[in-house]
Amino acid sequence: MLQLLFSFTTMFFCLGLDQAYIREFHESRNKEKLFKLVITPALIVFTIVIIIIIVNKGKLSSFILGESSVKFDIMIILGMFGMLMTRFLSLILRMNERALEFSLSQLLPKILYLLIIFFYVAANLNKNLNNLLIANVASIILAFSIFAWNTKFDWLRSCFEPIDLDKVKSLMAYGLPLVIGSLAYWALTATDKILIRKLSNYEDLGVYSVSVSFAGVAILFQRVFSTIWAPTVYKWASQNVNQDKINQVTRYVLLVVVVVFSVSGLLSWLIDFVLPDNYLLVKWIVISCLGAPLLYTLSETTAVGINVSRKTHYSMFASTISFIFNAVSTSAIIPFYGSSGAAVTTCISFWVFLILRTEFSNFLWKPIPRLTIYLYTLLLVLGAALNTLYGEVLQSGMYLYWAAILLSTLLFFYNEYMSFIYFIKINFLKIEVENKNEK
Repeated sequence: MLQLLFSFTTMFFCLGLDQAYIREFHESRNKEKLFKLVITPALIVFTIVIIIIIVNKGKLSSFILGESSVKFDIMIILGMFGMLMTRFLSLILRMNERALEFSLSQLLPKILYLLIIFFYVAANLNKNLNNLLIANVASIILAFSIFAWNTKFDWLRSCFEPIDLDKVKSLMAYGLPLVIGSLAYWALTATDKILIRKLSNYEDLGVYSVSVSFAGVAILFQRVFSTIWAPTVYKWASQNVNQDKINQVTRYVLLVVVVVFSVSGLLSWLIDFVLPDNYLLVKWIVISCLGAPLLYTLSETTAVGINVSRKTHYSMFASTISFIFNAVSTSAIIPFYGSSGAAVTTCISFWVFLILRTEFSNFLWKPIPRLTIYLYTLLLVLGAALNTLYGEVLQSGMYLYWAAILLSTLLFFYNEYMSFIYFIKINFLKIEVENKNEK
């Protein structure tokens, strides 16, 4: 619950202004003023909520930790503040292309938390709720302090910038729909687990959770790509870069999505060697679990027009419609197919999400070629559904299906493969040749 609260803090209290900062950064002449404009409303709302928490002393800790304590309230508030500030300060590093420091901003709280826990173990201290909470909050505050120091020149200069209320309103108009969209997206990703727990049993939930864990590599790909892509594409938009460049990136991402789905479909049987017999369904379910992160990543490239045109309420519509579709379809299918059905409907829901975002983007901005995207993703979702629901019956047929899709990429993505081979030759084989010559 504590980790969920901290995640919610960055999503809610940022008011979508973190995304507004990313969107406007390359088009703003005064970066320090922009930073002040996005962080000020967030701090005002945060302060109001904190006052309410203080007035209702002990209620927050009772709800989150099951134990009413003003001391716990204060520590939780400090953790929330540290998370919020670290989020905004990390944007300075991210947008100024200080990649190493930004990467540390994502990892440092976790590293510091582990170090404090190791200290507890070495010092033989009690692993009670109080000490664990101290470890969690201390790691967040230490990380925040380090990033505050590393970005001190940026945020100190921003303190002396004036507030432009009209600009704040336009930034809020961009950011607030993203908050609602983020909540709907969070609900979209959580619906399957909640409904499995309610409509099925814990054994089914366990199988599903393990399947999602195996799909974790795709989630990592989603996060890394999203982190790099957003600043890059807004930079291109500010420089009026040719649309063909964005289309080319979309094709590369589509190729990665197709290859990951296909290879996973061909090799998922290997999972049986690392899991006990009561998890035999995982090898079939995991294919559908890849749908959420991979189709979301692809939609990041096809939905550029929504954010470039600043019509973010369309993102909210896409997330909300997909969530409703997922909630209804998952509720209907779980009684018959359990976790397998939930995996399939979630995968289909993210395909709906991809189509909605893509079509909204095309309506708002420049059209992109979509036939190949829709056909391939339809084949992937159809294959994932068949694999998950009827994999044991269609076993040999499914292997042929995934092999055929994988081989088809050699024809439809020939230029992308050749570009990749050329890149390897230029950047890696050349280095190897130079090293041999030096010897």
